[in-house]
Amino acid sequence: MSDIPSRHSPARLSPGAFRRRGTLIVVALVMLAAAASAQAQDDVIAAARAMSASGQRPKALAMLEGHLTEAPRDVDARLVYGLMLSWD
Repeated sequence: MSDIPSRHSPARLSPGAFRRRGTLIVVALVMLAAAASAQAQDDVIAAARAMSASGQRPKALAMLEGHLTEAPRDVDARLVYGLMLSWD
């Protein structure tokens, strides 16, 4: 066997390059989590609007209340919740 490390060997990565790769992986995972959270938020808002439009406003408000319990800083859901309350 040769003393030259293969191109896939971690020995070829400098500590700085290894840290940069780790940082990129963490950033990618955070971005994926944020995208998933935004999609879930959009789904809740869309479902609540559909329920409200079909005459199920109490159920829509309950759904938004539950979502806001889990995500109290969700400004979009809070706005839709306030709008639905103002329609009474």
